[in-house]
Amino acid sequence: MTSSKKNKSLEIIAEKVDSIPSLPEISGRIVKLVNRERTTIEELSRAVRTDPSLASLLLRYANSSYYGLSGKINNIQRAITVLGFNTVRSLALSYGVEKKYTTPEIEDFPRQEFWDYSLAVGAASELIAQRLSYDSESRSEAFSAGHLHAIGKTIIDQHLHDDFVKIFQVMKQKKMSMYEAERDVLGVTHCEVGGEILQSWGLPERLSLSARYYYEPEETENELITIVHFASVLAKSLELGFSGDYDLTYLREERVDELELKESDIEAIIQSELPGEFEKITAIKL
Repeated sequence: MTSSKKNKSLEIIAEKVDSIPSLPEISGRIVKLVNRERTTIEELSRAVRTDPSLASLLLRYANSSYYGLSGKINNIQRAITVLGFNTVRSLALSYGVEKKYTTPEIEDFPRQEFWDYSLAVGAASELIAQRLSYDSESRSEAFSAGHLHAIGKTIIDQHLHDDFVKIFQVMKQKKMSMYEAERDVLGVTHCEVGGEILQSWGLPERLSLSARYYYEPEETENELITIVHFASVLAKSLELGFSGDYDLTYLREERVDELELKESDIEAIIQSELPGEFEKITAIKL
């Protein structure tokens, strides 16, 4: 994203929103700790325990069949070990954003289905990273990038709610994708909003860039962005949760081909692995 385009995006967001939304307090604490190089599991677990609901959520995830340790994790430190710092950070962030909702849910955008979709993209990103022989930390980062890739939609929903309602009206009237309708109504898209918000919240650049460019991976040479791009297409094509629309016209096959995934790997992910992982991970609700 060029500097002039970035400044324009910030101007539009600032014009529409009184101020850049702040990171929920508990989420901010977790983000700072995970970003700090020498944070220990004990320090992170102490922070998590200050919010019993978040602690309960992390325990439920660690004990889910997604991680294969059902019923065996009974304390926060073990849960953090199982989940990994990256996943703890992204779960704490989505938890905090969900807690801050004050606007009414609209029929066209069921929020739980959106979070389910986000988890599906996280799971798909991790599966793709695994097929590409990423190490465990990088697979965890891929999950986080996928999980948070469309968070800009929740920011628009919360802070520009009337415009958010109008976006769905324009989608129907003009037969547009959500991305196109966002541009039509706001002048920016959830990608730009999400990228700027994640950056302002102090998340690693690779995560903010994944949110900013997953819809247009040709704008970068970053493989993680291409992974999230393909993961979002897979989740939509299998109708795992709901992102706001089922548009697939943004698929960039030439970029996906650069991942050099085997056809057998893609088939395995689509036919069994991703649906199975989705069922496991969405058994837990925020």
